[in-house]
Amino acid sequence: MSFVWIDYSHIAKRLFDFRDRWRIKEACLRNVISRSYYCLINLAREYAASFEKHKYLRKRTTDVHGVVIEIYEKADNAEANALANLLRDFRDLRTTADYDKISSPPIDESVAEDALLWVQHGTETINKLSLNGISF
Repeated sequence: MSFVWIDYSHIAKRLFDFRDRWRIKEACLRNVISRSYYCLINLAREYAASFEKHKYLRKRTTDVHGVVIEIYEKADNAEANALANLLRDFRDLRTTADYDKISSPPIDESVAEDALLWVQHGTETINKLSLNGISF
């Protein structure tokens, strides 16, 4: 059975909703960011890989995240280009959340909430690209 990437966004939302119930609130918020990012990058990867030209994305490759971002960046479509910018910013935030012991600005509720909004916006953009038949 194939994994459903959107489930990561559901987990992220639940983590955010229950953040105050745990003593490890910052870890929870960092996971909201990470799960949200992985949801969106994999949805973007799957959409790009649905085209013959990019079918190589179906398998893991070196720097697949950078490759996916570059595909959307080079697309002849403003919404795809905007998604590339969102993914790049999101990747930077996810890297901070996953690897930086001390972050500036700090990982707080507003940053995690932004991640939830970004994944929603990015998912809507991918759906719109698909519905409009935008290919790369």
